[in-house]
Amino acid sequence: MKIKELKIPEKQLFTADYLENNPIAVSFFDYDYKSRDALRRRQNELLQHAFPREQLTAYLTRFNQKFYYNEKTAESIAKLRNPNGLAVVGGQQAGFLTGPLLTIYKAVSILLYANQAEAELGTPVAPVFWIAGEDHDLDEINHVFVRENGVLKKKPLRHTSTSQSPASSFKLDLAEVDKLIVEIFRSFGETPYTKKLLNSVREDAAKSTTLVDFFAFSLSRLFAAEGLILLDSGDPDFKKIQPSYLALIAEKNAAIDKAFTDGIEELASRGYAAPIEAQQGNTHLFYYEKDKRTLLYRNGEGDFSSKDGEISFNTHEFKELAEGSPEKLSNNVVTRPLMQEWILPVLSFIAGPGEIAYWASLKKVFHLFGRKMPPVVPRLSFTVIDQKAEDLLSEWGISLENALLNGLDTVRVELANNNKPEHFDAIINDATKQIMEAHANLTDLALSINGDLERLGIYNKERILRELKYLENKMEHRLRKKVKLPLAEANELELLLKPDGRLQERVLSLYEMMNRYGSDFPSLLLKSEPAFNGVHKIITLHS
Repeated sequence: MKIKELKIPEKQLFTADYLENNPIAVSFFDYDYKSRDALRRRQNELLQHAFPREQLTAYLTRFNQKFYYNEKTAESIAKLRNPNGLAVVGGQQAGFLTGPLLTIYKAVSILLYANQAEAELGTPVAPVFWIAGEDHDLDEINHVFVRENGVLKKKPLRHTSTSQSPASSFKLDLAEVDKLIVEIFRSFGETPYTKKLLNSVREDAAKSTTLVDFFAFSLSRLFAAEGLILLDSGDPDFKKIQPSYLALIAEKNAAIDKAFTDGIEELASRGYAAPIEAQQGNTHLFYYEKDKRTLLYRNGEGDFSSKDGEISFNTHEFKELAEGSPEKLSNNVVTRPLMQEWILPVLSFIAGPGEIAYWASLKKVFHLFGRKMPPVVPRLSFTVIDQKAEDLLSEWGISLENALLNGLDTVRVELANNNKPEHFDAIINDATKQIMEAHANLTDLALSINGDLERLGIYNKERILRELKYLENKMEHRLRKKVKLPLAEANELELLLKPDGRLQERVLSLYEMMNRYGSDFPSLLLKSEPAFNGVHKIITLHS
C-alpha cells in the first residue's frame, strides 16, 4: 500500500479557507485544531463542566449491545464513565449499505484521532460515531451508486415513508432489501471475496428492523473490534438523557436564534455565503407525531407552533413536553451541536466540508451557554486505486494528479487520434478533391456532347461522393473497433477515480471496495497513519 497527498480545490470558499488555515476563517472557531496545545487547552476546559456520564454510558451499553458488542466496545464506553474520560465525536446519516465511502472515512478518522489524542494527552479518549437518526431526507440515504457496463447507475431502495419521517423510523421491507443487495453485488462482479461478503451483508440486513439498525449492524461489524461506540440521535432511549437540555433550549430559544443569525451575518460580512438558511422565528427544534417530523416556530406571544398553527404549545406546555416526552422532540443543525456538547465530553469534532461551513455560524450559540466550540478537525479524505490503474495512467502519459483534477477527456481524444493513420483526414480530403476535379472534366465533356446529360452528371457526382463517404465511414468504424478496448478502459478508470465528476468518496460504496480489495479494506485504512492536515490522500493498493 502506498499513500501520498494531493491538494484538491475545495468548492466551498469558507471550508477552503479553513483548510488553508486562513486566520479569518479560523477566527470563527474557539480553537485552531492545528495548534500544538489545542487538545490540552480543550481538555482543561472540559474539566470545568459536568456530564451525565452514568446515564450516557448506561444508554451506550444498551444500544451497542444490540449489535456486535465486545470487550473493546465495553472498554471504550468505560472510558466515558471515567471522570477524566473524553470523546472524539463525528457522525453521518444512516445510509443504505453505509452510504458512500466518506461515511467509512469519517469512522476511520474518529478512531485514528481518538487514538492519537489519547497517546498525546495520556487520558482515556473514546471514539463515538453519532448516527444522525433524526435526519429525515431519506432520498439522500436510500440508494447506492454502482459502476455497471461503463456507466454510473443509481440503485434506490423503494420506500413508503413520507419526507418528514426520520431515518430511525424508516422500516425496512426485508425481502426488497435482500433483493436489492443481491442486485448491487451482481453489479460489483464476482471476486474471491464476494460470497462471504455478500452473506455477511444479507445476514445484517435480516437482523434489522429499520435503516438505522442495518447501518449500525454494518458499522459495528466493521469497527466494533476497534472500539468504535455507536449512538443513535433518533433513539427514544437516548432522548431520555435530554429533558433538562431541551428545556434550556426552550428557555433561551430566542437568544439561540439571534446568536445563530449573528453568526450568519458575520460570515456574510467577511464575504462568505450563508451555510444554513436563517428563518424568522425558527426554534431549531422539531416535533414528532406519528413518525412525522414538524419544524416548530416561535410566534409573537412566545409560544411554539408549527407553521400552519395546527401544533401549538405555550412555554409551560413545551417544558412539560420536554420533561415528560423528550422522544417527541429533536434538534436541528443549530441545536444538535449544543446537545452533543452537553451530553458528551467532546475533545474534538470530526467534520466533513459542509459541517465545517455550518459550524462556523455557531460560535456565539456555544458562548451563550458559557461553552466553547470543540476543535473542529477535518475528516480524512481518500481516493483509492490499485497498481493496475496507476500503470494504465503511466502508459497513457498522464499523472494521477492530472487525472483526478482534470478527468480523462484528453486521454480519450489522444487514444482516438493516435490510432488514426498519419494524415488520415488530409489524404481523404485530397483524394475527394482530385476525384471531383476529374469528374468536373468528365461533366464538361458530357455537356459538350449533349446538354441533356447535365442531370446525369449531377446524379453521378452525388453517387460518387456517397461512395467515398461510405468508404470513409467504414475506415473510421474499423479504427473505432481498434480503439474500443482502450477507450472502455479509460471510461472505467474515470468512473473509479471521479465518478460523475465528483470525488470517489462521495459516490462509490464501501462494499465495492471490499469486494475488490478484500474485507480487510477498512483495516488497511486504519493502518495507513495519515496526517490530519485537511489534505486529500491517494492510496494505491495491490490489485
